[in-house]
Amino acid sequence: THKFYTGSTLAYTITNTGGANGSDARWKTEVEDITGALSTIAQLQGKTFILNGDPKRQMGFIAQEVKLVAPEVVVVDDNDENQYHFLQYDKLTALLCEGIKELMAEVNSLKARVAVLENPA
Repeated sequence: THKFYTGSTLAYTITNTGGANGSDARWKTEVEDITGALSTIAQLQGKTFILNGDPKRQMGFIAQEVKLVAPEVVVVDDNDENQYHFLQYDKLTALLCEGIKELMAEVNSLKARVAVLENPA
């Protein structure tokens, strides 16, 4: 097992079965629910691109664009004069899950309306 820390907080662990991000509630403060997920997701623009030095076409996001919408998932290397931007794609999962829940609520509401319209009393 290998463990990586941010200060005294376990940030990442690697075992023979894989890796995992530290996510224990005891390490977190100022916890807030994600709201308006669909609005945020709608502002993300997926791209295809050729990464410098690799001829294979890839897909993803541009970190500088994502930073304007979801800065929580962008890391800037302030130790480098170029200040390169990096995306923590795994952290987008929470946003996507909340977006799915918002869509589910909208679908259920629409289903209820259709049921009323199809079966008037």
